[in-house]
Amino acid sequence: MSEQTKFKGIPIVSGRGIGKACFPGRPLRVTPMQAISKKNIENQISLFHQLREAAKHYYSHHIRQMVEINPDIQEFSVLNIYKQLLDDPIFISEVVGLVSRLRIDIETAIRTVADDFIIRFDAAQTAYFRERSGDMVEVREKLISLIPNSKPPELPASCIILIVPGVLTPSDFLKFDKSAVKGIVALNAGPTSHAAILARTYGIPVVSGIQNLKELIHSDDEVLVNGYEGSVYINPDITLIRSLRADQALNKKIKILSDKHAFPVSTTDGVPVSVLANVALPDDVDLARRYGADGIGLVRSEFLYFMHTHLPTALEQQHYFENLFKRAKGKELIIRLFDLGGDKRPPQLELPKEINPFIGSRGIRILLKRKEFFVEHLSAIMKAAHGRQYAIMIPMVTTLNEWKEAKAIIDNTAQQSGLSSPPCGILLEVPLAILEADRFLPHVDFMSLGTNDLIQYLSAVDRGNTNVAHLYNPIEPAFLRILRKTIQATQDGGKTISICGEMGGIPLYTILLLGLGLKRFSMVPRNIPIIKSILSRISSQTASAMTQEILINCSPLDMTKQIVLLNKKVLGSAYREFESFFNWI
Repeated sequence: MSEQTKFKGIPIVSGRGIGKACFPGRPLRVTPMQAISKKNIENQISLFHQLREAAKHYYSHHIRQMVEINPDIQEFSVLNIYKQLLDDPIFISEVVGLVSRLRIDIETAIRTVADDFIIRFDAAQTAYFRERSGDMVEVREKLISLIPNSKPPELPASCIILIVPGVLTPSDFLKFDKSAVKGIVALNAGPTSHAAILARTYGIPVVSGIQNLKELIHSDDEVLVNGYEGSVYINPDITLIRSLRADQALNKKIKILSDKHAFPVSTTDGVPVSVLANVALPDDVDLARRYGADGIGLVRSEFLYFMHTHLPTALEQQHYFENLFKRAKGKELIIRLFDLGGDKRPPQLELPKEINPFIGSRGIRILLKRKEFFVEHLSAIMKAAHGRQYAIMIPMVTTLNEWKEAKAIIDNTAQQSGLSSPPCGILLEVPLAILEADRFLPHVDFMSLGTNDLIQYLSAVDRGNTNVAHLYNPIEPAFLRILRKTIQATQDGGKTISICGEMGGIPLYTILLLGLGLKRFSMVPRNIPIIKSILSRISSQTASAMTQEILINCSPLDMTKQIVLLNKKVLGSAYREFESFFNWI
């Protein structure tokens, strides 16, 4: 047996899978570029429109397949993006124009125009829009594969790991039986690319960023993909294979826990707790409900911008929110207003270039500068709600005056629409705001802790910078004391407070956060059953007393060790049931 080899890439979609390496291939070129006669121009243009219709039919077929997998899905927006590109008037006119003016064959025209689109996307300022080039690669390859006499690659049927040496597109794996695809390794696949979103929907782990894949991996090599840590193993040893089987057992356990905790839970001493979901896509809401979410604690509404190459119209925004409400089936949605800026800079918004965008125009700062844009956004949410239960959360608030200005616009927009103003809360992520939280309390309906950015700002640490990432520490005692003080002050003021940062969904920290006084957790849907199960097995009073002891006596150097001991003491004999989750997530 060959020796195990490990390569490190970028984790894109979580999960682990093992199988034989398979290179899916792309359609072979039908003909070299060739001139066509004047009388053949109309035939080539007609063929182009036939190809477009056939491609749209292909995507519609896969949308129907998605509906069969999950009947709650009303519209699979990711695949619909490709249908929109196929109907894009600029794309159509440029292809038709090339055929007419230069008298070239349709395949060359499609490649030329699509490649120009791809270059534009690749030159975009933001990583998200650079990933959009993969959408046009997908459309280009699908159209060319449908040209008569093109040669599709042969498809293996059994357990496989797809190896994609270039940009990952949905067609790289949609043509396979999805149950046969156990993982994907690609040179280029961003976490927000549509291919990654589809892979996530099907539960296929993805690792990206590994160079020279054709030289490193050969067809039929045994490959293990670890989408949690971004590792790829060729010819994995027996220890790794056994750990993968244990991983699969944990997934089954999560399924059992989600069935068991489909309803709200309380601690053993009768304290009710809410476990909510963070979502971006309408399909995320379906997932949240399946995992037993008590509601939606964070809607990342700015994701709508990244589903379009243009500014979303008021109607497109309204349809997006209507879809979210429909999927929620009566559960409350807490909608964070467009949190644009920082690393979320869609080019169609034409945000000014800044030396440090993370402490520049972000969140509410942008909305207050562009009031018409702000009002249109609010109107879309309010019209979509149709009396359903929802609340608005305002991101990146720094001062009370900033809050009051935003709240006045919200109230006025509701009044102009003849509607009641919704509950409004603040996302605490700016240090100045959290230090002044008591001044906000009389004016807000709720608060939420955005721990991801808050830790970075308090620590002066960019967690994406490997030189200082070790200083990013959510369990730094000083930070935990800030959380405890803010949670206590909010509850004393009669308001609710939640955590919607990553910290709130990490099982190792659940008892600690409960001990700090937290009663509302918001997280990725998959972790909900685990967190609910832990909370239902512990005493709130015991967690509080032991957490207090840790904050008094511990040092930053042994915090992780102290939290492990806290979990063992509070859970008692039940600790062993959750130990694998503490180590795994």
